[in-house]
Amino acid sequence: MESLEIPSSVAQPMIDAAKAYIQSVNSSKALGVYDILEGASIPSGLWAELVTVLGANPKVWAMLALDEEKLKIIFKGKSAEGIEYKYFNFTNPCPNDCPE
Repeated sequence: MESLEIPSSVAQPMIDAAKAYIQSVNSSKALGVYDILEGASIPSGLWAELVTVLGANPKVWAMLALDEEKLKIIFKGKSAEGIEYKYFNFTNPCPNDCPE
């Protein structure tokens, strides 16, 4: 599989632009806008638990979800056999738990 890593010189400007946009939206609260999260930290045990629950080679999506007027990230996954979806909320939303 091809590496999905991108250089910091490409990634950080995109992250900074999104952060500025999110902060401007969150500060405006125009038209009943919900707080938008900047990102999420993912505990180190997440991937091991996904494989334990879903088996080897699962398909996993990071999905935005709305809970009590706050956006969250929910991981939606299914086994390689694709029988049923399982849902995981392992994230700690940023800005409460952001990288420096």
